[in-house]
Amino acid sequence: MGIVESQRASNRTIYAKVRLPAGVLAEHRDSAFKEHGWHWSKVGEGYIIAMPLYCARPVALSVARGEILNFSQRHFPLEVDDLRLFSPPSDSRLRAQVRRTAGGWVDLWPKRIRENKDLPIGAMHWEVAVPRSDAKSLGDRRSDHEMRARLAAGVSELPGEKFDLRKMAIYTSAEPARVVPELGAAPWKSLGFLALLVLFLLVILGGSSLVWSPVPLWTRLLGGGTAAGCLIVGGMWSTANRRSWLVRLGVIALLLVFGALLGVFGALLATKIKFVVVALPAALAVCGVYFGWVHLSALHRGVRVLWSIPVLSVTAAVSAVLGRSAVAIWLGALGVPSERIAVPGWFQFLAAAAVAISILGVAVVLGALCGWARYYGAGAGGLMAKAQAFLGVLLIALLWGLSTFAALGSLLGGVASGWESNLVDGRTPMFTSEFLYSGCLVEPDGVVEQVVVLEGSGAERWTMTVEEGEDGARTLGQATPVRSGDVDLVRTGSEDGRCKG
Repeated sequence: MGIVESQRASNRTIYAKVRLPAGVLAEHRDSAFKEHGWHWSKVGEGYIIAMPLYCARPVALSVARGEILNFSQRHFPLEVDDLRLFSPPSDSRLRAQVRRTAGGWVDLWPKRIRENKDLPIGAMHWEVAVPRSDAKSLGDRRSDHEMRARLAAGVSELPGEKFDLRKMAIYTSAEPARVVPELGAAPWKSLGFLALLVLFLLVILGGSSLVWSPVPLWTRLLGGGTAAGCLIVGGMWSTANRRSWLVRLGVIALLLVFGALLGVFGALLATKIKFVVVALPAALAVCGVYFGWVHLSALHRGVRVLWSIPVLSVTAAVSAVLGRSAVAIWLGALGVPSERIAVPGWFQFLAAAAVAISILGVAVVLGALCGWARYYGAGAGGLMAKAQAFLGVLLIALLWGLSTFAALGSLLGGVASGWESNLVDGRTPMFTSEFLYSGCLVEPDGVVEQVVVLEGSGAERWTMTVEEGEDGARTLGQATPVRSGDVDLVRTGSEDGRCKG
């Protein structure tokens, strides 16, 4: 049984006029359409079907053709006469709120405040949609909206308390003096307005940042004045339909406070411009990964199994094994078997966590890429498309394995190289201080030699000297056991005083 309509995520609807082959049983037709979550209606000799799909708008028709092809291969062939993306007009009506002005907790407010239609004090539990007024005057438009909202609330058929002007009032949201309900009706004007809005916000950010920056006073005054002027104009523009000047001034005051805080934030970011250069692409990448998984989860409900306890338990077990193996390989490269080194348990846990991060990180990125690919119609419908999708899954699995090991090698290799660099320079890494540290080997005759010390699980200890290659690179040599009783091993910077680094 396929996914029924109530279980299927969708963000598009495709209408198709199709014809069925002769001899198809009505029961077969109904069960097949229902299995795919399609609604249908008989029109003449054919049927109009509504197909709910989840995909990007540019590929909606392509995905619909793939769905019909998949249906034809599983049930019976469909002849498609017409295929169309259903794009209903957006609801541009005004939303008016009905709020209580008397009775209950709202009575704690003074009557002048709770009956002020510019101050929505009472809780909002009712909303009505009314057509927008075409009146030229701002006051006439608001009066028309309130009258229409009262009429709509008065004839409401919803259960509950009836609309009563003595205890309720109509509230509309603050709006500019001129509102364009349908932005698509004037695309160039809409783009121009958005560009102007972005420029407006950048001017506010830049001007308010100058107030908190170490620049001359006249520059601060100019920047702050420009930002404040833009905020005042913006506040007046966005509250043009408010009758109360106290409300409008309150909105402007809030915007000025917001601008000041935005300036502090902008000034701090200006001092960390390198962080911004890295953080902005990282934030965009995180958003891309998030929405990729949103698409993948909507198209494949079973993908949630990847985050179930059994799968995560297996990942943790594999990470523990690979982490322990990585530590053994690293210590083995130093010339000492890992089982003879006093590696603490928490260090093994950190290695396992690094492996788990590599595995999950690669899985998350590849899953997001799969989500975006499916959202744009990859592998939608048809046996050939399904075969291609299967081969794609195998390729992704191979890519996941290779990428995981590459990421793991890069992560652990980079960490190990950083630790070795610190040890060569006479500094002990924080995470290895219990078993691998910089120190000195003190001979009986008082000769001190700078070495790197490996602590064994028993009484054994090993030292490594710093070797310089032909190219001038300094690396650690092979570990050699320490003669017990003949020499002393002292940590760098210890209270002993014989090894100062």
